[in-house]
Amino acid sequence: MKRIAKQFTILFVSAMLAAPAAVCSQPRTMNLGPFQVTPSLGYRLNYSDNVFYAAADAQEDLYHQLTPGVRVDYASPRPGTYVNIGYTGDFAWYQDLTDNDWQRHQGFASLGYEAPAGFYFKVDENYTWSEDPFGTFNDYNQSSQFGLGEKTRRWDNNARLTLGYAFGRRWFAEGTYRNYRIRYDLWKDAWQDRIEDEAGAGLFYRITPRTSVFAYYANISTEYDRQNEGERDPNRGVNWSSDTSQDNRQERYWLGVRVDSGGKLDGELRVGYGSQAFDNARDANGRPYEDWDGVVAAGTVWYRPTTRSLLTLNLQHTPLGSPDAEAAMYVNTLVELSLRQELAHRFAARVAGQWSYDDYKYEPPGVPEKNFSRYRLVAGLDWTIRSWLTLGLEYAWEEKTASDEAYADSAYRANTGFVAVRVNY
Repeated sequence: MKRIAKQFTILFVSAMLAAPAAVCSQPRTMNLGPFQVTPSLGYRLNYSDNVFYAAADAQEDLYHQLTPGVRVDYASPRPGTYVNIGYTGDFAWYQDLTDNDWQRHQGFASLGYEAPAGFYFKVDENYTWSEDPFGTFNDYNQSSQFGLGEKTRRWDNNARLTLGYAFGRRWFAEGTYRNYRIRYDLWKDAWQDRIEDEAGAGLFYRITPRTSVFAYYANISTEYDRQNEGERDPNRGVNWSSDTSQDNRQERYWLGVRVDSGGKLDGELRVGYGSQAFDNARDANGRPYEDWDGVVAAGTVWYRPTTRSLLTLNLQHTPLGSPDAEAAMYVNTLVELSLRQELAHRFAARVAGQWSYDDYKYEPPGVPEKNFSRYRLVAGLDWTIRSWLTLGLEYAWEEKTASDEAYADSAYRANTGFVAVRVNY
């Protein structure tokens, strides 16, 4: 522990000594015609007292993380017309547990076009290749901890197309299509490979120039293609088939509010009714699938009560596919609240709290009721020396509890922290 504290101190003092020179230097800008190019480089010295998120015999370690990146932006004088592409890499090296070293590569592209006649479209593409040990969550599943604590090599791709048309100044309609797919590298994980196709349409009404209320319908089809091909499931000790796979179809009926950026408040919140129906009658163990329906909710809202304060609310209440043998699905409820407060001398404080609850449904007779609660608290301090140079400190506490001793192996407690330096040219 003394060695760890010493390295944190050396890094922080070195950064503080370098700060005066950075304040006197001038930022670089890179423009290629109408495109603005922003390279970046970050370094973090991370600490965890439970690297593998273990229920017992936790192991601590330091790891170094280097994060290069580049972003290219084009903004047309025409509103709603833009092109953004970028790449971020993550390279992590552990001090002692070197077998846990990992990499992650993320690329994105987005473009939009808005015609004077009212038609517009948006395309968003996100690709990630990773072997990090932090689970396989994403924006549409903020709860998944499949592979948590273990290097899990996989790639996923999320593509979304939005087509819209404005009927005058008040009414507009949108249609969306989203395709998500994930592929795991090892055979023991491949039974969780899947493809999700979502199609939806909504009608919007502007009650102010920036605020709209809407009604929206979405249909989501999930295919576990490797299960359909007979992939073996090491958790259950059986082979899947097209007659037992977790393939399912979901529907969403939403009512919501969307606030465009440009003021104190922006974001989107939606609530409604959702359902999930499985394509097959029984799973690979012969247990019957049970359909689900109930309330669903989702959204993220940003609020600036002052020019120096930013409050963020993120929530999710949705059914999700389960990789566990005890149940084929669970309902996740997640609420996260964070605050960023700018202070004097270019400092900014960050605090956040998150609660997540996984409620597994339809456990077979004789199996204890299964649910997990996760709690996470974060506190951090950033110093923006220049617009392109930031130093940061963060501490986070996280705990996962289980509803029954039968699932105690999945519970854990972890304390993490980092010291970071980030440069954006």
